[in-house]
Parts: sequence; C-alpha cells; structure tokens
Amino acid sequence: SVPTADGGRATIPADGRATRAQAAPPTIVADDTPSWWERRRERIGHQREMRAADLEERRVRREEADRAETREALAELPTLQRFLVVTWRAIPEVATALLAFCFLLVPGALLLWLLGAQFTIDGITGMLTWMVNLFHGNAIVTGLRAWWLALGTWQFSAPVAFSLVEVIWSPLRRRRNRFRGMVPIFSAAGAIDYFTTFIGVPLVVGMPEWVKAAFQSNVVGQIAGSLILTFVPELMVTGGWNILTSVLRGYWRDLRAK
Repeated sequence: SVPTADGGRATIPADGRATRAQAAPPTIVADDTPSWWERRRERIGHQREMRAADLEERRVRREEADRAETREALAELPTLQRFLVVTWRAIPEVATALLAFCFLLVPGALLLWLLGAQFTIDGITGMLTWMVNLFHGNAIVTGLRAWWLALGTWQFSAPVAFSLVEVIWSPLRRRRNRFRGMVPIFSAAGAIDYFTTFIGVPLVVGMPEWVKAAFQSNVVGQIAGSLILTFVPELMVTGGWNILTSVLRGYWRDLRAK
C-alpha cells in the first residue's frame, strides 16, 4: 500500500488496479468537564450558602450575648427593682401571648372542636347503622348501636378521648420521643377520628348554609373539612400553649437572673 494525497492508503493488487483503503471512523469521547459558567454558578451558590450560615451564626451569637449582658445587668439590681424592671419589660409580650391564647386560640379551637365532635358522633352512629344493615340485624351489632344511642350527651366522651390521645401522644411533642408506642397510638386514634368525622360530615342535618357550602358541597370540601376539624383544634391549643409557656419561662429566667 502507498499513501495518497488526501491522507488515505492505496493498495495495488496483483492485477495492478489501486483500491482506496477506508480510514477508521474517529472516536468521539464525551467531555464531562463542567463548563466555566457551571463552575462559576456553583462557586457563587456555595459562597452564598457560606455567607448565609455565617450571618445566622453571628445573629445567634449576638442575641445570646445580648441576653447574657441583660441578665448580668439585672443580677446586679436589688430584688424589688429587678422584679419591677423585668415585669415592666415583659408586660407587652406576656399580655399579647395571654390574650391571644385565652380570647383567640381557645375560643376558635373550642368552636371547631364542637363542630368536629358533632360530626364524629354522627359518623359513629352512621357507621353502626351501616354495620347493622351489613350483618342483617345481628344481635351484637344491634345491641352495640342501641347502647351507643342510649349514651345521649355522654357520646361526647368519644371525641374527648380522641382529642386527649392526639394531644398527649402527638409526635410533635419532643418530650414524648422516647416512647416507641407513641406513633402507632397517635396514628390509630387520628385515623379513627378522621374516618368517623369524614363519615359524619354529610350526615349532619340542620347545619348553617356556610357549613354546608364549605364541607358538604363536594368530596374535596368533605376531605379538607374533615382534616381541619380533626387536627386543627388540637394544634391551635397546643401551639398557643407552647408559645405562652415559652414567654412565661423567659420572664421567669430574667426574674431569677443571678
């Protein structure tokens, strides 16, 4: 074979006719190296994250230093003067938290809870009625339904029990994290409470028009309304109580500054 003018190879066979040899196709290697723009964008994002973390750390340190300085200044005051100064400073925050908890969160939560409790009671009644029809008037199921209807006002003990379990065994309570049975208990109580409320939403009669429009008009409203009435009242009370106790603990720490 002999080289040609365009870089190929020509083979001269025995019969004297030259044949061009096919050149091998070029191999394409994928380049995974990030471009300059990608490296710059990644570098800027990293710098922003570091700057935000540094600013947050500085803010926390500044607040801790201010609190420590305030407590040191309060510790040097006489007991009566410290009590007056701390109380005067804490009046706006404590009063706001107390008024919001007593006159906003608790009444609102109580109104929602009573509405959800009625839905839960009607849901339990409807479920027992469905079971009587399913088992063709079985004596045990019929007796259970008759016992439930005979409770009267004491039927409210069922939603009260559900709410107590949901508040005491809530996974959001950090002090209860050591109990492994917390999540199953909370999940079971919450599921039963939500299921009975969901069943009772379309069964309640004589409700105001705005309740019917919000909860009984369609399935989406029924699902959302059941979720709100099942969990929001407990969250309002526990959240407001946590805020109030946090404010009172801060007042007590400043009062006992040493």
